[in-house]
Amino acid sequence: MTRRTLSIAIIIIIFSHSFVKCKKAETNNPPAKDAILTGPAAQVDAWLGGELQRADSSGKARIGSLRSNLLHDQLYTETYGRGQRFFVVPISENFVSLNNAEKKPVNVLLLFVTDTGIRKANVVQLLSERSAAIAPRGMFTDIFNSRVPAFSGTLSFLSITDSRQYDITYKKGSLFSHSEIRSKKNTATNGRTAGCTAFYFVTYYSDGSEDWEYFYTSCIDDCEQTRVAGNISFRVDCNGGGGGSSSGAGGAGNSTEECCLPDGNVGVNSESVAESVSELTLDEGLTTKTKVYEWTFLRSSLLWYHWSRNSIETGTLDNASGEWRFASLVHTSDRLQGTTPPCVNVQFKMDATNATYSENRKQATMELYFSESISLGCLPFKGESGTSSQPDSRSKMFYAE
Repeated sequence: MTRRTLSIAIIIIIFSHSFVKCKKAETNNPPAKDAILTGPAAQVDAWLGGELQRADSSGKARIGSLRSNLLHDQLYTETYGRGQRFFVVPISENFVSLNNAEKKPVNVLLLFVTDTGIRKANVVQLLSERSAAIAPRGMFTDIFNSRVPAFSGTLSFLSITDSRQYDITYKKGSLFSHSEIRSKKNTATNGRTAGCTAFYFVTYYSDGSEDWEYFYTSCIDDCEQTRVAGNISFRVDCNGGGGGSSSGAGGAGNSTEECCLPDGNVGVNSESVAESVSELTLDEGLTTKTKVYEWTFLRSSLLWYHWSRNSIETGTLDNASGEWRFASLVHTSDRLQGTTPPCVNVQFKMDATNATYSENRKQATMELYFSESISLGCLPFKGESGTSSQPDSRSKMFYAE
């Protein structure tokens, strides 16, 4: 290759690289200030404008930065459930957060939308193990209906004024941990820290273990509205409250000490099943025997809490004709397995049971009719009355053996 040809090739390569960089920058640039927004984009911009007006000076700056860095042309919607949906708006790389700054997360604005308009919003930071450039479609639908999303990594939920709310980490197709800011007040009446509040970033792992990372202790006379500890920024009020409001523009919301869920918008995922647990023979003679059957008929989950309901049936079998057949099958009891959220009132009711038999009575089927009512008092549950109730039924067949 001659020197002239080599020079031309180098110029072409440099030009191509510059063109690619320009195209990439275009996709991460927010629309011009005089651009006319319509539809959901206009709705998002108007809602942020209202939040900006209600914010303090620090909040105005943060909301203003967020508002000017939204990529409205990339906005998409996801199903939330019960007539509600999400708006998901990618945020430009020019947006700077005090949270996870050195990790260079992908940022999106997540808005909860009802028939009456936008109800709240969070900035969500994606710290993916695979360095994904965008949030997987359907991810928030899965998370807020207590299903595992197609995402591996950590999601940091922030208020729109950049206050850390909580983190969720998924690994290998399951929930690995969740983290949130917790506070402990010193109730002593004397001493240097009497009446002061200590703040921690607490991580709860799926194996039941906990990790409390101490931030600092705040006393009434040195209280600050905003604190930055490590890579976490969060708001406190002068009464020791923490976390900030859900939307972020207001003051402290419901204290994490009062509620075991960082976000009351998460839905319960319940599924009726018919899974055998155990089969035990109690008394067996030549012509009669008694068997106890246990099986799972309902599985429920709410974020990192999982519980199930098991049914116990007692079967009486006879062998008068040379083959075991059911004389009767009776529902004995039901019991709870797993852990329900401590701040959530879970009420279960077995409405009715019914046993049926095959013509030769070699099979028996137990039908259960039940309902599970779930109430969350510390935060609005899906924006409704605070109660979710699910009537259901499930049956399972047993064999005379």
